[in-house]
Amino acid sequence: MDLNEKIAARRRELASQAENAMQVEAAKQKVAAIEAAKLNKIEKETIDAEVAKRLTPIAVTLLAVGEKRIEVVKVIQAATGSSPVDCMNIVDHTPSLVMQGMSAIDAEMLKNKLADAGAIVEMKT
Repeated sequence: MDLNEKIAARRRELASQAENAMQVEAAKQKVAAIEAAKLNKIEKETIDAEVAKRLTPIAVTLLAVGEKRIEVVKVIQAATGSSPVDCMNIVDHTPSLVMQGMSAIDAEMLKNKLADAGAIVEMKT
């Protein structure tokens, strides 16, 4: 082999290696894109489920009052804007619906306030 043939053979070898390297890099990028798409799909599904959960209307039901009846009445009155007599009827006739059609966040906040006042509460969709 003369020098020109050696140079040509080396160029072909380098070109082949460069082509292989580009194919490997393209394959890596394709795998990364597929993984990102899968992750985006999972994230979107998770977000969609969380949004649906938060937007589903929730009903809060008082199951039991506990020892702090007046505090429970005050919490119900503050949440519903109802008269003290109506709130006392809710407390006296458990289980009874306190509010319905609430967002999940508002229902959770009301549940926590009622629980802090000693009540036992149930949330339903």
